[in-house]
Amino acid sequence: MPKTVMIINYEYPPIGGGAATQAKYLTEGLARKGYHVVVLTSLFGDTKAYESISDNLEIYRVRSYRRSLGECSIWGMISFVLFAFLKIPELMKTHTPDVCITFFGIPCGPLSYFINKIYKVPYILCLRGGDVPGAVDIVDKYHKYLNPLSRIIWNNASIITTNSHKLKRIASEFLGDIKIDVVYNGVDDNVFFPQPDLREPKSILYAGRLDIEKNLEFMFLEVIPAVIKEDSDTIFTIVGDGPQRSRLEEIVEIKGLESNVNFIGWVGRDSIASEYNRHSLFILPSLSEGMSNVLLEAKACGLTCCAVDIPENYELLEEGRDLIVAPDKMTDAILGYLQSELKSGVAHEFTKTFAVRNMVQKYEQIFKTIIK
Repeated sequence: MPKTVMIINYEYPPIGGGAATQAKYLTEGLARKGYHVVVLTSLFGDTKAYESISDNLEIYRVRSYRRSLGECSIWGMISFVLFAFLKIPELMKTHTPDVCITFFGIPCGPLSYFINKIYKVPYILCLRGGDVPGAVDIVDKYHKYLNPLSRIIWNNASIITTNSHKLKRIASEFLGDIKIDVVYNGVDDNVFFPQPDLREPKSILYAGRLDIEKNLEFMFLEVIPAVIKEDSDTIFTIVGDGPQRSRLEEIVEIKGLESNVNFIGWVGRDSIASEYNRHSLFILPSLSEGMSNVLLEAKACGLTCCAVDIPENYELLEEGRDLIVAPDKMTDAILGYLQSELKSGVAHEFTKTFAVRNMVQKYEQIFKTIIK
């Protein structure tokens, strides 16, 4: 009889960001390996409350008061947890998981803790960034109230994972001497692979949420105008959406950059892979990241990347091939790249390390130490 794995994440495609994508990769990878996988996530829009994807994969969705695909308010998170608590007894009557894999200590951790205490199911806690005190400044104001709960959830996990060594160090500072495994995010190299014939010169891509933590206002006020002033043929493409979009579009209009900056919103996986391959440079101005999915995807497509010199980016980018710079040096780095002969290259060695199959295998190895 196959082992049953329950995966809990308040975000799962089509909703959510990077952690949702990784949860989907893990879910599908384990199902292909023959595990029976049960997903507990949020209902939104026209998604279905129940889906049987295959004999090995079922998705259960509960109500939550989120308002958009890409963003979730505090109330949206709380409402998911409340409705999920009501759903769990029903799920436990029909499914007996051997292990839970839970994304985000907050908000999802209380659910796995409850399942552990009531139904004696061990859980793996996957820390992602914003759920770790000290990792993301913008949410630290909440952690001072949630820290006691986080300690209980962390201490009762069978295994804790992070997606970068930097996040592991921050998590260790919070809870002290606790074992944490690093499991890098994965990238689907069947979708994201180099197509150099599609490259267009002087084309720069940003992909991701359009929100304050991505440091985009700096990019639109300082970097983009300066680059276009020096090289008016340069085109910037912005893939994604979020609360800052109207502000960024306003900046573009005020500075008269409409012919050089294109907003195209969210696109599907196949389309975003084409966008990576169509451009000559990928830019990420964030001052804080976990293990960036968009950098993974861009690198898997062989794209040269320009990103801020934060520790998380050094785990993905290559000095000498990518541009890892201080924010105030980003403009000069981009202009230097546009004027050089440096070309985007192949991604074989990169995807050998960061392929989805490696991530799935690492989690399988981890929970085999738990499941007897």
